[in-house]
Amino acid sequence: DTPDYRVWTGPASFKSHLIFVHDKAPWDVPQVRQAAAYAIDRQLLADQIFQGIRTPLYSPIPNGVPGHAPTQPERDLDEARRLLAFAGYTPERPLPITIWYINDGRYTNLEQAYANAIKLQLEETGVFQVTLQGAAWETFRNEKAACNYPAYLMGWPAPNQPVSYADAMSWLYYFLRRTDTVCSNYQNPAMEALLTEMEALDPLQVDLRLAKYGEIQTLWAADLPALDLTQSPRMAVALPAVKSVLIDDLGLLHYEALTKGGGEKGGRRTKDEGSGKSKEEWGKGYCLGFCWRRARGPTMRSVPSKRRLMLGRKAHSTTNRVAMPAAV
Repeated sequence: DTPDYRVWTGPASFKSHLIFVHDKAPWDVPQVRQAAAYAIDRQLLADQIFQGIRTPLYSPIPNGVPGHAPTQPERDLDEARRLLAFAGYTPERPLPITIWYINDGRYTNLEQAYANAIKLQLEETGVFQVTLQGAAWETFRNEKAACNYPAYLMGWPAPNQPVSYADAMSWLYYFLRRTDTVCSNYQNPAMEALLTEMEALDPLQVDLRLAKYGEIQTLWAADLPALDLTQSPRMAVALPAVKSVLIDDLGLLHYEALTKGGGEKGGRRTKDEGSGKSKEEWGKGYCLGFCWRRARGPTMRSVPSKRRLMLGRKAHSTTNRVAMPAAV
């Protein structure tokens, strides 16, 4: 924050991850995937490359989402080297790999530096020998879909798009039920059984659903359908006079909630002091089921394009100005 502007933050609206094609060497060996997980220092990536705009992520479900459990490991180079040795790779018998990344600014202008930092961290094992290959999105998407990239760096969801619905499964489904599209070619009957059990639960069986999410994330950490790296909270920059900035659990900014004066001091607002409306009345919260978000007020996704423009103009007026930067 500065005297002229205030930064408001909401829940994570974007995550970055490495995808390994599970039926292509060397990623068909679980110990090699695990070694990569232990070799990565997520905190250093968040701090040095993104300077705190992103934070480390140790789960496929971002922090703050009900069901989140940090099941993926902190950095441990000794454990990474032990796993690589178990798989038959040592400094005397190194493992060359190629990692592809998107280099046209689709996510940020830092992607090359990000990929290079990952390369250096993996090579600190003394075993991984990493070659980086960049491609523009239009090329990348076609090659990835054809499974021509055995390992690649990507983000989810698409830039400036929220996840489909306010439930932890929205962060999992694409990677577990569309593995042919992701081209991880990940398959595990145990994971399929967990998903089937989850889908059979009533959305109101919250405790059972949260426990099941824990089981899914534990198995995810063992199999690594994706190696989750960093997450980015949704952010809004406002003039000091703008209050009650509400960023909901889909990362959407509620223009109808904006006020001048009053409201909370800053951050992710859960109650508007001027209206007395609770977070439930604003349509916040997760349903913990396969359901679409039902908001009381309009969101920038749920209203027609002309109405969006009107809401945008209102929020960007001279005295009531809010800027909503893209997730990075």
